[in-house]
Amino acid sequence: YDPITTIDHNYRVKTDDKYTLQGYLSYKFAKMFTFKTELGYEGRRQDQDRYYGPTSYYSRAGDGFTYAEGAGYGHVVVTDQKSSRLKNTNTLEFKKKWGDNHDLGILIGEEMQIMKGELRTYNGYGYDASLTGDKVFNYLGSAKAYTSKSYVNPADNMLSFFARANYVLFNRYYLTATFRADASTRFSKGNQWGYFPSAAIAWRIVDEEWMQGAASWLSNLKLRLSYGSVGNAPSSLYPQYDLYSVSVNYNGIAGALISAIGNKELTWEKTYTTGIGVDASFF
Repeated sequence: YDPITTIDHNYRVKTDDKYTLQGYLSYKFAKMFTFKTELGYEGRRQDQDRYYGPTSYYSRAGDGFTYAEGAGYGHVVVTDQKSSRLKNTNTLEFKKKWGDNHDLGILIGEEMQIMKGELRTYNGYGYDASLTGDKVFNYLGSAKAYTSKSYVNPADNMLSFFARANYVLFNRYYLTATFRADASTRFSKGNQWGYFPSAAIAWRIVDEEWMQGAASWLSNLKLRLSYGSVGNAPSSLYPQYDLYSVSVNYNGIAGALISAIGNKELTWEKTYTTGIGVDASFF
């Protein structure tokens, strides 16, 4: 086939719209407390109109040939996909200094995420060859055969609570402790919560009195030690469920089979990390 015909018979128009809204409100009271609430929304819509002309492989030997019961026809695939995420975070922070020797900061918070998605697909088979890619989408109802599918994602939500405390003594001894609890609907009931603590300490050795003799050539010397855990949820939305495929034929009879075996005992993946470091600067 000549290149011009090949191009005309592989027609595609795709749009991808994204929009983001973010805002926050902060209020400070009693000098030591700050309340902050944040709200964010992300949305995305992807539409695609795809036309396969009579010379395309899809029409000559693929699903188009199969469903139209022959070659010489055009076929279309129309997809409409939407996704959104709503996120709300609320925190309350306390900060207090006592003279030059004590500095304390405490933060507690809550976060909620709600994610939704849906996908609609229309496959039309057996359009007259005179309907080119820029016209066929105005005559979708003239197909010899068609299939239409709609899919809505299951609940995909997360709820989190977290806390952090920082304490500095004499401007050279540092202590940080954090704790986070996350719950995800991607796990079965009883396994949705994961708990992730961590702690870190640091010692700014260069500020000790017995280090003053090195001040001319040593500008910074700090020892750091940390230990903590983080968690990951599975990428799949429903790992706890058995999944079935219904597009199965056995001796001409429709049927279903298990395509994936669920794991109801699945829990958060946890990674534990230990860190030891030394920061040093000279001159």
